[in-house]
Amino acid sequence: MKQLVQIRYFAGLRELIGCEAEEIEITGSTKLARIIDEIKDKHPELAEELNSCAVAVNMEIVDPEKTTLMPGDELAFLPPFGGG
Repeated sequence: MKQLVQIRYFAGLRELIGCEAEEIEITGSTKLARIIDEIKDKHPELAEELNSCAVAVNMEIVDPEKTTLMPGDELAFLPPFGGG
């Protein structure tokens, strides 16, 4: 059985890659920082953009260096936004 993590892209990220969500397969628990590196390799056009995004796992902002993903988690990249 595949162990998947759902990835969601918002705003300009979605426009850059032409999709709002995708799944990535992981094996057991996996460091979030490693998954981000894999996403940057898969979507090089996002590499710089992801550096300025907030990262949420299961709707909670997290530190990628200190977070481990588990199968079934939802990962979301939230680009900075301005308002007025």
